Amino acid sequence: MRGKWTWALVSIGLVALPSTASKAQQSSIGQASAVKPQASGSVTGLLKPESDVHESETVQTGSAGQTNLQLRDESTLNVGPTSVIKLDKFVYDPNKNDTNDYS
Repeated sequence: MRGKWTWALVSIGLVALPSTASKAQQSSIGQASAVKPQASGSVTGLLKPESDVHESETVQTGSAGQTNLQLRDESTLNVGPTSVIKLDKFVYDPNKNDTNDYS
């Protein structure tokens, strides 16, 4: 009987592990600097000023919604009303000095 319970607990742990690991892999790539009146993210939920936004997150605004996102490379992204945008991949090397090399 004891062996069956051990196997059941290990199985439950393996099922729960992938969802935890996927959230840990999503790194913050910036923050919402302004939100009027409402926007949401697929990782963050309801956005408010200073909410983190993450790589692979989908940001959505309603018919009156707007948000401004300040990314770690100091670029901004303004998302207007009735929009859906996926922050697919963020490539930024803060240690790179040559700003004209886009390779």
